Amino acid sequence: MPIDDQPLKCSLHDWNGLRSQLVYVRNGPMPKGSADGTFVRHNELSAWLLHTGSARLVADGRETTVHAGQWLICNAKKIYQELSPDISLLSVRIRHDWPEGTPLFSSNSPVCLFDAAGYPELESIAMEMVKDIGTVKWGGFDRSYSFLWVNRVDYQSYMQQQAHLCLWLGRLAGVVMKQPGWSLSIPAGVDARLAQAMFVIDRQHLNKHYPIEEMEAASGLGIKKLNRISMVACGMTLHAYWEQRRVERARRALEQEGVSVKEIASGLGFTQLSHFSVWFKRHTGEAPREYRGRFITKAPA
Repeated sequence: MPIDDQPLKCSLHDWNGLRSQLVYVRNGPMPKGSADGTFVRHNELSAWLLHTGSARLVADGRETTVHAGQWLICNAKKIYQELSPDISLLSVRIRHDWPEGTPLFSSNSPVCLFDAAGYPELESIAMEMVKDIGTVKWGGFDRSYSFLWVNRVDYQSYMQQQAHLCLWLGRLAGVVMKQPGWSLSIPAGVDARLAQAMFVIDRQHLNKHYPIEEMEAASGLGIKKLNRISMVACGMTLHAYWEQRRVERARRALEQEGVSVKEIASGLGFTQLSHFSVWFKRHTGEAPREYRGRFITKAPA
């Protein structure tokens, strides 16, 4: 789907399909050893600005050392990290991808480094996102981790957070385009009828039914025709896309403490925990508790 040599332009309709989600934002020191270890990311981009200390990463097999005063941008799937005891950092994690899962930011290298002094707005806007999180009522959750799926906010707070996120992403895109090997993946064009169907899925509560009738009504096509178009454009059926969204939500939820596996299963529409466990393992290769065990003992950076 990405066409790297075409002009970096899309129709407004296509740009509206780009999903932008702030997963995590944090600023400050990390307790010694709390964020050391191996982590797996799924279509996420991490950005660190080190205030003090240093960090060693092995990102998809490539080793990198980050020092104070540098931004690190990383889109690796598997990351091993060691943080120095005196580290303090600003950390942002995002999802920024097209409907079929292609990230907007692409590269032939899993990381890039650049001096923060030349891009002060990246820090100042990210700090506004940190302030946004400070206004959230967390209801017992540790806000220092600030994974955004666990909190509840009103509409105005959400729009303020989205405004800061979009502004930050715009600045980041300008920086990324200057880095060797990094570019923006732009779709060649999405069938408007398929986009309407995907829009229905994106707006459907994930504990509800698979919205066949709603997609057909929105697109004016039957589900078989929609799936044929989806296979050509995205390499998957719309049901596979629906399941992909649910797996993403399950993974994100399991990475956090404070919510039981049973509650996560219920939130995705499963009435039996055993059914959720079988479904999750079929899609990820791991049982839910096994997957959770790789995350909850670590503080993400």
